[in-house]
Amino acid sequence: MTFAGLATFSSIFLIGAMLLTWGVLVYLRRKAILDMPNHRSSHAVPTPRGGGLAVTPLLIVLVAVVFIHTGVRDTGPWLMLAAGAGLGVLSWLDDRRDLSAAIRFACQFMAVIIGVFAIDKPVLGGVVPDWLDHVLVVLAWVWFINLFNFMDGIDGITGVEAGSIGLGVFILALLIPLPQFIGLGYIGLGVTSIMAGFLIWNWHPARLFLGDVGSIPLGFILGWVLLELAAEGAWAVALILPSYYLFDVVDVVGVVDVMPPNP
Repeated sequence: MTFAGLATFSSIFLIGAMLLTWGVLVYLRRKAILDMPNHRSSHAVPTPRGGGLAVTPLLIVLVAVVFIHTGVRDTGPWLMLAAGAGLGVLSWLDDRRDLSAAIRFACQFMAVIIGVFAIDKPVLGGVVPDWLDHVLVVLAWVWFINLFNFMDGIDGITGVEAGSIGLGVFILALLIPLPQFIGLGYIGLGVTSIMAGFLIWNWHPARLFLGDVGSIPLGFILGWVLLELAAEGAWAVALILPSYYLFDVVDVVGVVDVMPPNP
């Protein structure tokens, strides 16, 4: 893809995210779908929750367009994408009706198991038997999904982290333009563009948050991208790009654990 093509591709998703997020914000305010502040929130007043209604459809379209452009014909990646879309629908129901943890985790495990079969190489590079590789990947992927969900609710943090991961993947594809990285690079650029458009509305003070409908599918898709990088030998990149989130969640959990209970 030429520079002009990349610029056009990026601009479409950037502008689309800006406009769709604005429309979703209007809808969420009208319906009073709000995120109530708690002891780990960076907001002090109820804030609309459900910005993923804009982000998730764009994310699904992005990956589908890249699959088509790069000639992906195997059913595995397409099933993975369908599972991501299904998680988006389930997560919106959870945002509205508070589904049980058992239902949420069961569906996440099903989606991740489907996604594992979209990765055609051992993620751990043959260090462990294939069956153990699959088990460890499933557990790590589900944890990563819920990490994104846990961190949502802090102004700008998910948009910055997801955009940074996307940008890092895109830079990797530019520096090492191998076929296995090209499609992931396009996805990375698109994710960065979508999150930049979303951040206009999510930057401090945030006017809305992703909600489960955004954070769960976003964590799922980014988890797949990072695992694909690891399976292709780019282990260092796959670990470094999400490292801010990985370490920051430890700090957040530590702060939550040591804070005194509300009187």
